[in-house]
Amino acid sequence: MWALAAFAAVAAALAAYCVNNLPHRRVLPGLAALPESDERRLTGSTKTARLINPQGVETFVRVWGKDGEGKSTVVMLHGFSWHSQYFAPLAQRLADEGGFKVIAYDLQGHGRSGLVDGAKGYATRFDDWVRELNQVVGAHAASDQGKLFIFAESMGATIALRALTGATKLFPRNVSGIVFSGPVIRVAPEVLPPKPVVFVIKALATVFPLLSVPSSEVADGFEGAFGDQSFAKQAKKDPLVIFDNPRLRSAAEILATVDANCKAFSQVTQPLLVLHGDQDKRTHAANSVEFVGSVSSSDKRLEIIKGGNHQLLQDQPALTAAVTEQIVAFFKSH
Repeated sequence: MWALAAFAAVAAALAAYCVNNLPHRRVLPGLAALPESDERRLTGSTKTARLINPQGVETFVRVWGKDGEGKSTVVMLHGFSWHSQYFAPLAQRLADEGGFKVIAYDLQGHGRSGLVDGAKGYATRFDDWVRELNQVVGAHAASDQGKLFIFAESMGATIALRALTGATKLFPRNVSGIVFSGPVIRVAPEVLPPKPVVFVIKALATVFPLLSVPSSEVADGFEGAFGDQSFAKQAKKDPLVIFDNPRLRSAAEILATVDANCKAFSQVTQPLLVLHGDQDKRTHAANSVEFVGSVSSSDKRLEIIKGGNHQLLQDQPALTAAVTEQIVAFFKSH
């Protein structure tokens, strides 16, 4: 115990020094976008765009549907290691069938968006991702004046929850409805390192932010997130999917944000649909039960998907089709 206390004190001193003496960050641009004709053929998107987020990093954005006064917008957020291309089937359907404008973007450090210090999946602060969401909404949805909806899966739901319930409300507009799929309400114990390692990660995160978490769970557990194993094998060949371990700083920030979000469930008042697979190993369905039971929304529903895994949009075809029906019906009815 004394050794740990001494270690923590030294780490805190080093952290204070590093915070006050950080070198200039190295920002790398995002990967080049596909030609518009290829992007349209691959994803069906109407257009793509790049923003410079508040951290000075490029954010790659895809848009389905056309602008229009009074048009409702769905903003989509993916999880850690993923990217927005995989929302294409759902986005196209919402645009074509529901008449929505749909916006999906690659989080900083993911897909075709830019990197800080060359690190994939990395943000110096978790709120960097929250402010990025705020900017995307402001740039692509603020002029439409219709309703704003959020669809988020996995860590994307953690970001959306932080934006909705954080000390500083960061959304520029009211949100008319939310759908979460496999949300990271709490991180599953199987995914986390042992508690002593978690303690060390938190202590060292500021001092050595770019060191990788000593775990191979992201790569080793990749296939287990999918019900469709043929899709998982195909996705493992995608150079835009991240298989690197999270960096210490990002891991510590994610854990801290999850803890903060859990204290603010009651601040959620929007209409809510949560979908969670009962076979999800990344984040347990019981956490979604707790979340839905604790929010203040009067219009809320939890669907535990029997046989469903973490990536419900890439599960067995019949299961994914049923989940998609529920998502589309929710947005159209609200």
